[in-house]
Amino acid sequence: MIRVRTLALLFQASLLAAAYLVPAAAQTKADSDAAGCKDHPLFTRMQNMRIITCKTSEFESFGFRTGKGNQRTPVEGRRFETRYQRL
Repeated sequence: MIRVRTLALLFQASLLAAAYLVPAAAQTKADSDAAGCKDHPLFTRMQNMRIITCKTSEFESFGFRTGKGNQRTPVEGRRFETRYQRL
């Protein structure tokens, strides 16, 4: 019975420690991002990545490759470009 309680207490202590360490790690990643850059609101960042450049255009055309050849389909609208690098 004592071993079960000890294991339960150790598990709870490790969860509390993790809860305090995760926000600190997230703050470190955000500090290493390029100035003025942030993640797109619809996507989450991959683990151990930082933003090195970002660009937002209100209206732009971009040709997406749609086949095996050089065929491209132009798409127009607001464009977000964010480049990431492994920490």
